[in-house]
Amino acid sequence: MGYKVKKSITLGHDFEGKPIRKYFYGKTKKEVAEKIDKFKLEQATGHKEDYNDILFEAWADQWLNIYKEDTVSESTYYSYKLCIDHLNDYFGDYLIRVIRAADVQKFFKNKAHLSQSMVNKLRITMNAIFETAIENDYIVKNPMANIKPPKGKKAPAKRSYTEKEYETVLEFAKNHPEGLGPYIILKTGLRKGELVGLNPVLDFDFEKRRLTVNRVIVDNTGRLTVKEEGKSKNANRIIPFDQDFFDLLIDNPRLAKDDFLFKTKHDRVMGPRIWTAYHFNYFMDDLEKEYPEIPRLTPHELRHTYGTILFKSGTDVFTLQKLLGHASIETTTKIYVHDDIDDLEKNICWKRENIKDSEQ
Repeated sequence: MGYKVKKSITLGHDFEGKPIRKYFYGKTKKEVAEKIDKFKLEQATGHKEDYNDILFEAWADQWLNIYKEDTVSESTYYSYKLCIDHLNDYFGDYLIRVIRAADVQKFFKNKAHLSQSMVNKLRITMNAIFETAIENDYIVKNPMANIKPPKGKKAPAKRSYTEKEYETVLEFAKNHPEGLGPYIILKTGLRKGELVGLNPVLDFDFEKRRLTVNRVIVDNTGRLTVKEEGKSKNANRIIPFDQDFFDLLIDNPRLAKDDFLFKTKHDRVMGPRIWTAYHFNYFMDDLEKEYPEIPRLTPHELRHTYGTILFKSGTDVFTLQKLLGHASIETTTKIYVHDDIDDLEKNICWKRENIKDSEQ
């Protein structure tokens, strides 16, 4: 007796854009629906007999869960997930076996507007997805082999306050209701996740005048996580603070509580995005009204200002690396060892004067 019900689903598209369909047959609609559901489940889990029919999206999601979940930090995991979202938007309904080098090159051609960093992450993620697909017998060749991704947009130069602006903003912060956070960043170079993770009783040592950084609050897609280790292996660190910092904070009642320094109005943990949106931006709005000539910086640029002020005052890059919690000295050097034209001119003049003095 022949099957009475026939139904197809679109598996993807070939390299010419034509749909690739798979047909299911059964005696009843229920039987066909069950076969389709079983097939989709096999696609999602990878447990199937026909390895040639897996979609790019199905394997990309498996790759993330199998190879990255529980093996990388939470922030790195979500960085990979962001890349996969980009890739799935374009290749999601392609059968992984039909994706050609030309398809990949076209994808990257449309991503030239992204930052260089993001383009690199997409390239690394996509290459890993195809390499592991080969290892698992889904494909026989990596279409990424000879791809030349675009350079992407160069990241804008990090801005920082001048010494005069720095002092002005510090004074403004002392008397502003939301100035505590910006003041601490400008005095210590904390990341905003480290700032909202501060516990005054545990982290401030006013006798030795030291701030201990050993906690960070990570905000991934709205879910807050309190972590005892920071962004890099050097993120947990001790930062000395000066007399001005001591004088401002020693009598602050908020520093007497054995709890997070920053909390929501409902007395909950505050994430870095909430602090930026509802507290930092309020501070910057008022600063902009009072001093329209001073640029509006981001929390990370306040951190960069701290590093720049120290570097220009003579602090060596090894000390700066420890204070900022950079993963490597190369990171610190890349950011700070690049004199602007004013510094170069001053150095040249200084050397000329020394040459003249030595000749006399």
